[in-house]
Amino acid sequence: MGMVQVRHPTDPNRPMMIEMEHYDPDKHELWADHSVPTLVRPDYDPPSAPVRDDIAIVMGGASCLWDDIAEFRAFGLEPDECVVIAVNDAGIYWPGRVDHWATYHPEELPAREAMRAARGYGGGYIRWTHTFPHGLKKRELYCDRLLDGWGGSSGLFGIGVAFELNIPRIACCGIPMDSGGWFNRDGTWGVFERYRRKWPARLDKMRGRVKSFSGWTADMLGVPTEEWFDG
Repeated sequence: MGMVQVRHPTDPNRPMMIEMEHYDPDKHELWADHSVPTLVRPDYDPPSAPVRDDIAIVMGGASCLWDDIAEFRAFGLEPDECVVIAVNDAGIYWPGRVDHWATYHPEELPAREAMRAARGYGGGYIRWTHTFPHGLKKRELYCDRLLDGWGGSSGLFGIGVAFELNIPRIACCGIPMDSGGWFNRDGTWGVFERYRRKWPARLDKMRGRVKSFSGWTADMLGVPTEEWFDG
């Protein structure tokens, strides 16, 4: 079960961790903004729907997420101009439009959605999870669409959602698949090697169509270039 950091009810100067299923926006205050960047440049009017439906940006949960999004913007693109696929906690903290929310943990989505709404961020996204025969039952109670899991991590599943949407160029931000930790909590991801194992099996399918801005996935898939974005 996922955890979330909130302000302590009797000592407002320190945080505490609670299970995500117990989060209540009427009772709990999220502890920190975790250096969420400004949405876009001040003079920018975000579109209500993608204007570049040939590009997907898949936002993962690694500590490099905001730096990777800055690199994405360096190509003259705003995430809101493209198809935005948020993975797990990225959907809570990304202040712009989210088109699709992907997770291997659908039972945590209600709490994540409540946390996004508590920040005043918009809805209207499509919720995706996997069809694995084991584990949580009645996934359709939490999500709008089911997709055969790609394994590997929720980040790889987010890429699978982009494939299901037939998007020809898929840019990964915050999905290095290394031990670098998360953008919104302390610690490191000690089991990353276990989740890497499914990625090479998908390499032929991803090659040329999927790029990454950081880490092991950038080494394997290559980093985006201007020519790649232009098609």
